[in-house]
Amino acid sequence: MTEPSIQPPNGQEEDFHEGSITSTAVPAVWNAAEVSQQVTTAKAYPRSIEAFRKEAAALITWDEQTASECLYTLPRGEGTTIEGPSARFAEILAYAWGNCRIGAQVVDETAEFVVARGTFYDLQQNTALQFDLKRRITDKKGRRYSADMVAVTSTAACSIALRNAILKGIPKALWKGLFAQAKQVITGKIETLATRRQEKIALFKPFGVTPDMLYRVLGVKGISEVSLEDLTVLTGMLNSLRDGEVSVETMFADAGQIPDQKVASAAEAELTRLKRKYVRKPEAERERLKVEEIQRNRRRIMEERERLASLKVGQSAPAQTGAPSGENSSVTEEVQAAQQKLDQRRGQNPDADEESF
Repeated sequence: MTEPSIQPPNGQEEDFHEGSITSTAVPAVWNAAEVSQQVTTAKAYPRSIEAFRKEAAALITWDEQTASECLYTLPRGEGTTIEGPSARFAEILAYAWGNCRIGAQVVDETAEFVVARGTFYDLQQNTALQFDLKRRITDKKGRRYSADMVAVTSTAACSIALRNAILKGIPKALWKGLFAQAKQVITGKIETLATRRQEKIALFKPFGVTPDMLYRVLGVKGISEVSLEDLTVLTGMLNSLRDGEVSVETMFADAGQIPDQKVASAAEAELTRLKRKYVRKPEAERERLKVEEIQRNRRRIMEERERLASLKVGQSAPAQTGAPSGENSSVTEEVQAAQQKLDQRRGQNPDADEESF
């Protein structure tokens, strides 16, 4: 397949980010006295470029999941993709860069578009940059999105605008090597390729994306042709879907495929499920679940106790009727095994009272 590139179709590398730089002035909404104090502090404690690169590299390559979140990929026609650093990558850069202020907000909303503005202000260098990004809030039939979808689109636009502002504010010469390190972590080892192919493709299933749709985007005939570089592309595509940078329908329509009307609802349902899964439960809910777990353990212990008692009765009965010693030995072993399981349950459930055993 065609080698992915972070360059746009027109080949001008400096324009690969969508949107535009609208201002290099400090935002008027920021308090002048506060900014002045921060500039003074930044100059008193200047950053170290070497320290920035080391800290950013440590965070980006922390593990495979973190590295995979540092990349986005968008298909552009069959066998062609565009990839680049994601919003998560930009967040790590801003954190490690230090001595800066960042922010994003929606600055305009019309019947068809929202405009988000990302801001990056380098306090040490005393340079500021604002980046505007427009996002459509109507479907392909011209109908305006619901209020919830407008909010989701606005949030995604702010995230992308902020990413672009940070990546424009911090010189690319300082972070392009870090981006390459993230891709190397994602690529992994060649011996894990067969397993990782299947696992990566399976992650698209909740979004209603079939393997054939992915093969067409990658420009391959089947799973056996998916390479390590293709896995990097798939990782970026998955992040783009999860971060809301592009819808499933739009992603595969751009790749020349017929959009499936069920895909959008499937993707929305999956995102809702993930949010519910990772939202922290209230303290009362956690306590209730803990009590239920203890009660389940107690019931299992009582059942094991009853079973143990019945086995002991079975062990003594054959001895009175003159049962063969081999049967007695078998029953004894079973009793001992049951006793060991019961002892293990006592150790796993210290909160249960003695009567429960």
